Amino acid sequence: MRTNAQLFRQPARLLLALVLSLLVVLGAAAATSAAAQRYRLHDQNGEAWLAVMIETEPADAIPWQLRLTASDMDQHLNHSAPLALADGVDQTWSLSNTSAMMVPSEQAAMPAGSAQFSLEALVPAPSENRPLLLRIPLEPGGEAVIISDPALTAALHRAGEHYPVLTR
Repeated sequence: MRTNAQLFRQPARLLLALVLSLLVVLGAAAATSAAAQRYRLHDQNGEAWLAVMIETEPADAIPWQLRLTASDMDQHLNHSAPLALADGVDQTWSLSNTSAMMVPSEQAAMPAGSAQFSLEALVPAPSENRPLLLRIPLEPGGEAVIISDPALTAALHRAGEHYPVLTR
């Protein structure tokens, strides 16, 4: 009887080791993918910000969004004002504020230091070769100004290419 128990334990241990190995590999792949969508930036005052590109399911109304989060807990973002982008040459974009999508219900409070914006207005797509100027709306009035790094600019370019050209 002891031999049967030992025979059962060996395959169970092997199966457990395989499952744990698979979880580690999948976790590392997910972490790498998530890391590629996060960008650390600094505003005109040297304050740190985190920009996260969010790609939702294709069936969602707004498949690409940008979430901006201030590291300074004293920053309060305006959850109704749009995010203004400019390439410094001739293009400007106004991205609608979708911060209400960050909270599960209307009764939950939106995080003061974070706001979310739809990328569907990135038409035409910004050039991936020019830095973008981001003007983040703050409460009560005012703004934080960030010059995008090349990685974020390239990500915004790719997101803008996913939207069809709209007739205006």
